Amino acid sequence: MSLSVLDMKVSVPSPGQGQGVPIPEGFITTMPADDKYTIAEGYFQADVGLYSDLLPPSNRIVLTAMLGVLGTGGSGQIIVKLFKSLDSTSIGVEIANTRIGFESGAEAYYTIELQMADFNTTSNFNAYNLTAELEPIEETSASVIGPISLVGVFYGPVL
Repeated sequence: MSLSVLDMKVSVPSPGQGQGVPIPEGFITTMPADDKYTIAEGYFQADVGLYSDLLPPSNRIVLTAMLGVLGTGGSGQIIVKLFKSLDSTSIGVEIANTRIGFESGAEAYYTIELQMADFNTTSNFNAYNLTAELEPIEETSASVIGPISLVGVFYGPVL
């Protein structure tokens, strides 16, 4: 079966290393309608909104996220999450997550990647949000230093 790209969006808030933004210590609880820009400083990282007039019965949105981080104190875990929302300002519902252990010594620089597919979406507009938080362990800290990217591609069958 042939596929057609219905929409593609790329969000690159930081194309390379820059000034570090501290990752907030979590576990941060959110409600789907919470405004993603006011949850916690450093929590929200990137978003993409995908739109398609055509909603074929068999479709999928493939998401690829990348986050460059620096362990700045102790060792711990960074939790990266993807949320899905049907509007552009709310955080939405968590659909995927991953975690990575980090150290602040010789191996302080890390790149976290997360890929997932959202199958058979039923909405013409879908917003996806990328967040980062620290697992609450004593005496740990980390910062997002970049690069930061979130790519979404909306695929459907050739009509």
